[in-house]
Amino acid sequence: MLKKSLALIAVVALTASLAACSSSPGGSTAKIELRFATADSGPGAVQLQSVVDAYNASQQHVVIKMEAYGTAFDQKMSSQIGSGTVPDLIKNWNFATYNSILAPLNTYIDGLPDKSDFFETLFNYATMDGKIYGFPTGYSTRAIYYNTDLAKKAGLTPKANWTSDDYLEWVTKIGNLGNNVMGGDQLTNPDPYAFESFLFSNGGEWLNDAGKPVVNSPQNIEVINFLHSVAYGPNTKSMVNKHPASEDLSKVFMAGDLGTFEFGKWFTQTFTDNKTPYGILPMFSFNGKVPKSVVHASFVTVSKKTSHMQEALDFITWMSSPANVKKAAAYDLPVRKSVSDELGLTKDPINKPFLDMLQNSVDTKSSMLKNQKWPDFSADIAATLESIFSNENVDIPHELDALQTKLESL
Repeated sequence: MLKKSLALIAVVALTASLAACSSSPGGSTAKIELRFATADSGPGAVQLQSVVDAYNASQQHVVIKMEAYGTAFDQKMSSQIGSGTVPDLIKNWNFATYNSILAPLNTYIDGLPDKSDFFETLFNYATMDGKIYGFPTGYSTRAIYYNTDLAKKAGLTPKANWTSDDYLEWVTKIGNLGNNVMGGDQLTNPDPYAFESFLFSNGGEWLNDAGKPVVNSPQNIEVINFLHSVAYGPNTKSMVNKHPASEDLSKVFMAGDLGTFEFGKWFTQTFTDNKTPYGILPMFSFNGKVPKSVVHASFVTVSKKTSHMQEALDFITWMSSPANVKKAAAYDLPVRKSVSDELGLTKDPINKPFLDMLQNSVDTKSSMLKNQKWPDFSADIAATLESIFSNENVDIPHELDALQTKLESL
């Protein structure tokens, strides 16, 4: 009887011990699992996985499982939205499409003791109808790359504040050297989202703050007329569109056959590593207005149906710490002002123009975030821009009037 009692006590004790282990920090079965979906692939996915791995290594109770969907992101998200299996965390930027499944983060963000250390402009790019749906992880604005050797040969001196007239001078003088000036970018493969930087710099936009189309505004017509004249002007026609949009722009630039092009920060490390002679200038201004840029940013978002909201917010807090933001600066511009200052980016001639564009654009907001129908609007805007820039003889006001009518019908 004593042996049986001791055996029973041992079984109870072992069961209790196992139960304790399963609910203890060291028990793997007790860990809360959060799914984290991303459209990243290749090096981007590898880098993000390293962030997730570092977080998981720091945790006892939580594990993040990353799901890299690559180009199948929209397809997989659509399927999961339909089946009610949306991941807890989503790396996202397309709020016009996905904001309805996301939890607003205003209360969390407003409660941050160091909220002022994050660039305010970035939160604008995650906001729809007053609700902030994402926390920024990295960003780039747009600016002008130029070949320093070609600029020097052409007798051009870069200046921080330059205008559309200055830009036309660059196009002409570098072109006279026999080199292409703007290839593979907004004159040959216009993208409505990125193209809005030019419109912002003249006080224009695709949609107003009420989400209504204003594509045929005088400011927009002026900008598009100017850029079209660059593409087909008598002094510049032979210098533009020399390279097809499908060509690898970075290779063309590194070969010394491209004088300037408008783009985000993403090529700077490649050019630096390859000792390409290059510099960065901010967007040029129109009519004395402040040059501005759209922002390309990535955000961590949270499903409004997650069962683990606090754990999701804890991950965002960890990811946005100064130490982790500093690590992320190896591949993206840092979302914290203090880290930008610490790394010397506000004075570095390569990075400063991108930061200046961010500061200049604090009062701007992409048209993508102003209307749920942006995907439809964007497709029609892109078709019109392609039509305009693929034809030398075109009535631009007429084309934009027709586009305005079409968008209003939507």
